Amino acid sequence: MADSRYFYLSEDNSDRKDVYLSESESHHLSVVNRIKKGERVKLLDGRGGIYQAKVKQSDARKTLVEITGKKRSSALFRPDIAIPLLRANRMDIAVEKSAELGTRRIIPYLSERTIWRGKKKEAEKKKERLNRKVIAACKQSGQAYFPEVESIFCFNDLLNITDDYERVYLARRGTSRKAENRVTTGRVLGVIGPEGGLTENEEDMLQEKGAIPVSLGNSRLRSETAAICLVFYMRSIFE
Repeated sequence: MADSRYFYLSEDNSDRKDVYLSESESHHLSVVNRIKKGERVKLLDGRGGIYQAKVKQSDARKTLVEITGKKRSSALFRPDIAIPLLRANRMDIAVEKSAELGTRRIIPYLSERTIWRGKKKEAEKKKERLNRKVIAACKQSGQAYFPEVESIFCFNDLLNITDDYERVYLARRGTSRKAENRVTTGRVLGVIGPEGGLTENEEDMLQEKGAIPVSLGNSRLRSETAAICLVFYMRSIFE
């Protein structure tokens, strides 16, 4: 049904009664989903707002909707996740699934074994692409809070921000860990390695900064699978 589908409401439209959706959202609503005038839909603003709306004008370039109701989603615990730059399709999966599960911040970063070595212009395009993936994933899953995709970090930048977190988890294969029982009200970061893993020196530097090794099992997981598992692990502890 149309009213079970979510569409993105940009920030500058969120306080009006009658609002126009962006051209991309208009196309998604009217062409892809074939929603007609008079049908009801749900809108997300990415900051916790969930809107009930009625379509007043369905057009591929400029769709008009009437806001008929609004509520705010509970601000549940959302961890941050640091994901090394992966091959395009695998990076898409890691970011999409992290957004669906519920994260606050997605930090793409470069490590010694990272394959991607694009320039500034390519990095900006990659960030734009990942933001589109976040929006699509949140619309599909109904996540009312969209994670922020950061600009690409170098490994030293990643090390420096670990001081901002109450707890940092480092995904490791076959590493034993203690069960976590304490509930934190602070910020939590998960870090996964690239294809081929972090170097021993990189792992040592993270652990010297207080990162806690976490076992994701004995299987050799792809990086995108490790991201999904680590986000779920952190959510299961603290939510």
